[in-house]
Amino acid sequence: MAIIVKKAKLNVFEKVYIFEIARGIVVTIGHFCNSLINPHRLPTLNYPEQKRRLLPNYRGRLRLLKNETGELKCTACLLCVKACPANCLTVEAAPATPGAKRTPARYDLDVGRCIFCGLCVEACPFGAIDMNSGIYELADKDPARFIFTKEKLAQERGPQ
Repeated sequence: MAIIVKKAKLNVFEKVYIFEIARGIVVTIGHFCNSLINPHRLPTLNYPEQKRRLLPNYRGRLRLLKNETGELKCTACLLCVKACPANCLTVEAAPATPGAKRTPARYDLDVGRCIFCGLCVEACPFGAIDMNSGIYELADKDPARFIFTKEKLAQERGPQ
């Protein structure tokens, strides 16, 4: 069974696109003049001096959380590595000692590959990973600086 869709009939003004282009130019000029008259209503920040206020559910660079004693909550279970679709996490467990909690010897994040999806946070059964670090300034010219180590990921929250 075929479905037939009839096209809507266009009037003369709609067939000649010059009128629609002119109407778009008038709207653009109106916005331009309004921004000249009321510059205080523009959503512009003086960036280095004024920082953007982040929302509570912002997904920034991830961080490793610590417990009350100052130790990392991470037990190197590798569930975050398995959940990561971009393969940007590298975790190696430290040699196990009897009676002690397993900890990661190496926990690296390649921010250049990270897609900030949050699947690693959802996969962590211990709540050891958080993406609300408050750090959103990640641009750099050197690709080697995009790899964050365990020590850098365990730092406290950035400026809010």
